[in-house]
Amino acid sequence: MRIDSYVKDIASAATAENLIADSGAMPKFAKDVRVFCPSANTSDLLIGNEIRQAYSVLKGQSVILSEINRAGQSGKYELASIFVKAGTNGDDVQILLIDPSDE
Repeated sequence: MRIDSYVKDIASAATAENLIADSGAMPKFAKDVRVFCPSANTSDLLIGNEIRQAYSVLKGQSVILSEINRAGQSGKYELASIFVKAGTNGDDVQILLIDPSDE
């Protein structure tokens, strides 16, 4: 199992951002993804797709996508299709990727 991790800054609270890293050559897919909302953030995070982000990730807590994948589908998560929104400009999201890849 390979892992990778990074911190993403959510620049604008009004705009949802995908989980692709802000800079550097980062993977596009992962077998599993953990999204952590640092307790130092001003607000909780919301996670979802490009149009709607409704799943809350509370400050100091995380969500592992495979744990909420009720359909039990296997495969890879496409980071460009997963969006996160913060309630406050400049809040961070910490992302841990399990078995990251570019394809």
